[in-house]
Amino acid sequence: MSKRLVIILWSLAGVLAAMTIIVKSSQNDSGQSTELATGDLLLDDLKLEQVTRIKIEDGEHTSTVTKAEEGWTLEERDFPANFDKLFQNLKTLKEVTVTQNMKAGPAYDERFGMDATAKGEEEHGIYLTFLDAKGNELEQVKVGKATEAENTGFGGRAQGKYVRLGSEPSAVYVVNDSFFNLSADPKDWLKPGFISVQGAKKIDLALPNEEGEEGWTLTRESVTDDFTMENVPQGLEALPESLTSMKSVLSSASFQDVLSEEEAKEKRDESKARQLVVETFDGFRYVIDFAPEKVTVPENLEEGTITPATSESYILTFKVSADLPDEREKGQEEDEAQAKAADEAFEAEQERLKTKLAEEQSLAGRWFSVAKWTLDSVNKPLSDLTKPVAKTEAKAPTEAPKAEPTPAAQPREVVTPPIAIPPLEAPAEDAGDEGEEPAETNNSNLFESLGEEDIKRIAEEAARADQAAAAARQGEENQEPETESNGE
Repeated sequence: MSKRLVIILWSLAGVLAAMTIIVKSSQNDSGQSTELATGDLLLDDLKLEQVTRIKIEDGEHTSTVTKAEEGWTLEERDFPANFDKLFQNLKTLKEVTVTQNMKAGPAYDERFGMDATAKGEEEHGIYLTFLDAKGNELEQVKVGKATEAENTGFGGRAQGKYVRLGSEPSAVYVVNDSFFNLSADPKDWLKPGFISVQGAKKIDLALPNEEGEEGWTLTRESVTDDFTMENVPQGLEALPESLTSMKSVLSSASFQDVLSEEEAKEKRDESKARQLVVETFDGFRYVIDFAPEKVTVPENLEEGTITPATSESYILTFKVSADLPDEREKGQEEDEAQAKAADEAFEAEQERLKTKLAEEQSLAGRWFSVAKWTLDSVNKPLSDLTKPVAKTEAKAPTEAPKAEPTPAAQPREVVTPPIAIPPLEAPAEDAGDEGEEPAETNNSNLFESLGEEDIKRIAEEAARADQAAAAARQGEENQEPETESNGE
């Protein structure tokens, strides 16, 4: 082999070596050398059964969920943790897969929204640290900013997150989930569930510290009845429409946060503290002490900025007890089958109520922050539930004006126009003796000598006379009221 050929071969080998280095470098830059490849599960190696403590941080908040004998608790509030939220987030982390991988060390944390020095979730991201019973770190997951949404081809856009594993600090992965249910705020990790008043029978509100305002008491006989107000002050009456909303008082209550006793007393406005007592048809009795949270005005408030006049939250604590019957009242006409079914239903209901009582008593004595609307329906002074009784002015009976005595109508003489009667013809003189007396005239035969036309004319004249007399009487009657009116 000639020297020239050897040189050529060595040159080719060098070129191949350089190309190999370039390819490997390119592969490293594209993420092909990361421990996880596209499609791999992100936390396939994490043994959840070994996890007894999870710390969640976002640069501003910290939540620590710890496993205990009675379940998972939230250390920052010494309160039961929301197990459903915990389960869903762990399930997501165990099932999420890698859609992209790349080599990028901690120097790139700020670019991917994982800056440990930042304050707030957007720049800091959310860090989850999994610890075992001895406090050893099993794994850490840094969840950074969201990736740009990609078109899925089905009318939607998929969006993932950048993540980094503590066990592989030189790699960054993109996963196919947005972790929308993940947060570091302790309020989001509190177990839900609060007092639930069912079927209020009696409600009593006391305002011990507010001069000039009075409390009130409402009662009703059955669940279907409306409330009535007891001992309404004289001169007032209840507004029925204002009592209707009382039926569902605290039936679906919830809380925003759990406070320590020291923190609660510092935030409460004790000058407006009130006490609410509610009794139910099931035998439950709730005594709730509440007060609005103090309104704080920032020191460097800009001129013209409007501050809220009242707080949007109340801080409360409560006690609960129940007087549950041991036996049910049996019906008079129950047969054996009906009695058995009724007994079973009674026992099931009593078991439910006992469980409810135990759960609510486990919260009694703690301090809670609740939204203002939770108590708005009952947090009203007497003046808001009543109105003055409408006054009806008694009017003196109106006497009818005394009528002046009507003078007796003076009789009016009605003169019938004279009726002309034709003269009778003188009887012919008898040829008898002069000393003989004249025969007696017979009046019944007076009209016999009148003709038919004469009789008709006489009747018409008599009718006209009667009409004239009637018209005269009518005119007299119409004239008398006018005379009285003119006299008044």
